[in-house]
Amino acid sequence: MDERAESLRHCPVLAGFTDVGLSILAAVAQERVFLNAQALATQGEPPREPGAVLFLTKGRVRCEVRDSEGKMLGLGTLGAGDHLGGLRLFAQGPAALSAIAEGEVRALAVDRAAFARLQKDKPRTAMKLLYLLASDFGKHLAESATTFADFARYAATRVNILERGQYASYADLGLDNTPTLSPVGLMKASDSAAARARTGRPPSGS
Repeated sequence: MDERAESLRHCPVLAGFTDVGLSILAAVAQERVFLNAQALATQGEPPREPGAVLFLTKGRVRCEVRDSEGKMLGLGTLGAGDHLGGLRLFAQGPAALSAIAEGEVRALAVDRAAFARLQKDKPRTAMKLLYLLASDFGKHLAESATTFADFARYAATRVNILERGQYASYADLGLDNTPTLSPVGLMKASDSAAARARTGRPPSGS
């Protein structure tokens, strides 16, 4: 197994691959290097690597999102073994968050052209990659289901209050914390803080 395949071995989302599968994936991946403070993605803009999922192999990436009032919310950091842009093989669109390199960052990118080659030459590897990325996203989405429902109830109630010319905070509505965006969905501020305390980075995903 070469060095690039060995790097992919440390990505939890690719745990379902055998050594042979990782070698096949590494063969179509392209190395990317990002310098300190360079953006891997900027919220609302086309991704720097359109149509590509990035598997981080070195360095740290700060993730943040700007809310509707223009305030920047920190989401934590991603590091070696994490991945970014897991849905870019499925759909196009502007980046949902900003990701900025903290020091030199190296990653292996699998873009749509590489994925097309996999579909043609190694269809089982291509299907397994899609399955693992979709399963990872689905897992995080399921973990966020309660928060999604909580947030929807908060939004609906607040709209009704604003229409009456009144104001209520999240706590006033009897809910735990104002939810913040994470790379894979919504998570409560308390959950976000706990996750960062345990791992020093946001939940893996997107």
